[in-house]
Amino acid sequence: MKILAADSKLSDLSELLIITARLLPDAEIMSSLTAEDTIRLASAESFSAVLLDDGLGITEKLRTLSPETRIILTHKPISREEISRELREWLPRRKLYVQTFGGFSLFVDGKPLIFRRAKTKELLAVLVDRRGGSVSVREACALLFEDKAYDISQGGYFRVLVSDLMKTLKDERLEGIIRKSRNNISVDIKAFECDAYNFLKGDPEAIRNYNGDYMICYGWAEYSSELFNRKISGTESIQA
Repeated sequence: MKILAADSKLSDLSELLIITARLLPDAEIMSSLTAEDTIRLASAESFSAVLLDDGLGITEKLRTLSPETRIILTHKPISREEISRELREWLPRRKLYVQTFGGFSLFVDGKPLIFRRAKTKELLAVLVDRRGGSVSVREACALLFEDKAYDISQGGYFRVLVSDLMKTLKDERLEGIIRKSRNNISVDIKAFECDAYNFLKGDPEAIRNYNGDYMICYGWAEYSSELFNRKISGTESIQA
């Protein structure tokens, strides 16, 4: 794809080019500092999108000149989040890997995903553990808060955790892994790879990597561990 970045201020244009190149490493990116050059380039080339400083005052002219080109108006200061949101449909799909053996960790394109709250991470662990099954507010709270009596305060904090989870995932363009209704929440198990899921499918490598340590950081996970232990016992019996 081909992108045109246009801004009348050199420092802003440089920032825009850096951000765009990092978001779309395979795109061909051209640049312009003036309205005249922008129009000239848009007339000569076919662009998927033009990132345009609205201060150039040529928005309508570009839309008339090239109706099929998407015009994205940029604002000051240049924001990576804003540019990422506008270019979202073209961004490379991110790969999420969920590790449950030996603890609970998530890796986005091979890099660890950091959570602002430990309970937010644990909430996602609960959803992964349910393997796509819906979890109600009360069910999640019973696990997260160790069977303490459910009350309004607890429910309010749970909503904070859900909001924090969605923001954390959205920042990484991964919010699509969550399915949420008014009173239930779940994960889309097809949206990521998980060692536990691979284990249950009979993947030899995942089976070898299991050492009785499924989500060992969470007490509630011991119930699910029995499933993996039975699978291992059954496999060993067959091999024997």
